[in-house]
Amino acid sequence: MELDWTKQIQVLNKFVMDWRWRAHASKVDPAQLKTSIMDYLLPRMEIGLAHASITQKMCDAWLSTITHTICARGLMNTSNTINKKAFCLLAGLPDIWMRTQTSRAAELLVNLNTEYCLSGRSTRARFFSLCKVDVGNDKEAVRNLNEKKRERNEDKKEKKTVTQTVNIRISSTIQYLQKKKKT
Repeated sequence: MELDWTKQIQVLNKFVMDWRWRAHASKVDPAQLKTSIMDYLLPRMEIGLAHASITQKMCDAWLSTITHTICARGLMNTSNTINKKAFCLLAGLPDIWMRTQTSRAAELLVNLNTEYCLSGRSTRARFFSLCKVDVGNDKEAVRNLNEKKRERNEDKKEKKTVTQTVNIRISSTIQYLQKKKKT
């Protein structure tokens, strides 16, 4: 099975661009735009964000489009220089990349701790494959993950603690969690 997410990424991009077009065409108030993001746009994007190979660059571009649209509708001329994270915090909007990673991390932790469900078994199998240990060897997998982290911290040349593997979707989530643990 080939996991090509190009079509889903195009659909997600279309959701954002259609939302922007409707906001301008209907001359929607900025306060109503915030509600439409929370109640309409993000829920429609949720499945794609959780499963497709979405990068931080894509999420930042979508967030810039959203921020620029709200600022344009609110007649704020500083939309190009505004700090996106501060804008999200003050406007009560989630950062799309952080929301995506938090959702994926929660799903990963639930699935790793689910023993009697197929999704839990397949997630653990991916985790063991990523850590290069036999299935069922939990302690060795975690130990290998921590040793890789220590080795790379001593090297200081490589920043990533787990290499992102195309076939193992959880690798990007583990990378994100390890990066967050450092900060």
